[in-house]
Amino acid sequence: MESNAQDHQPLMQEDNSDCEEYFNHALDDSSSGYDSTDIDVSDVDSDKSMMSQNASCPSKQRPTYQNDEQQVQAHVSSTKSLCESLKLIRDMPEMCDVTFLVGSDKTPIQGVRSILATRSKVMYQLIYNNIKKLEGRPSFGLRLTIPIHKYDAEVFRMLIQFIHCGTATINDQTVTGLLCGACQFELWDLEVAFWRYLRVRLISGHEETIIDGSRKYKQHRKYAFIMEQIYKYLDERYNDRKSSLVVKIHETEV
Repeated sequence: MESNAQDHQPLMQEDNSDCEEYFNHALDDSSSGYDSTDIDVSDVDSDKSMMSQNASCPSKQRPTYQNDEQQVQAHVSSTKSLCESLKLIRDMPEMCDVTFLVGSDKTPIQGVRSILATRSKVMYQLIYNNIKKLEGRPSFGLRLTIPIHKYDAEVFRMLIQFIHCGTATINDQTVTGLLCGACQFELWDLEVAFWRYLRVRLISGHEETIIDGSRKYKQHRKYAFIMEQIYKYLDERYNDRKSSLVVKIHETEV
């Protein structure tokens, strides 16, 4: 049985201070959630352990111990395979328990409620509010159907992918929509990556494509702020180039 629900708007006040901070520091290093390819083996208690070895090149010698009671503990992490496995969720609708109907054509995009809710508190609100509309019916085993009106399918699919596995692909046509989504669903590390991407592309002179792809998000509450930052940076770039040109002309005349 499916349940239909209205599109959800996060219950939070308009505040651009976070977005502005990320724009100003967009060139700083940042993390992208799960995404990591490191495999690390390290001692949990260095005072009690005598073992130190790399997971990819294990030692052929047996670890030595100070006494018979001493134990060696190691931590192994490999998140790359986790990310790749979680990406498969998009192609396994039978393993998902929420379907988002995105855009005017209601493109279905699948997800797993538990992952989405734990990775984004705003997504948790969206899912929880729709569960409450079931009017007492148990939600376990029931696939929720949630319409999403303010995003196109490509952008929302990439947002869901990032929430699921911590990776996303950005291009000039989707960056504004993805940035709007990162702000709405409070995906701060993703937002930092988008501001960085925007700045690099604007430096390279690709503002026309970016602005063209931004028009479909005029109804989004972050659109005005994003465009303000884009034009502000373009003005700074123009003034810098103008100043450099004046200096070169002056040097030539001298």
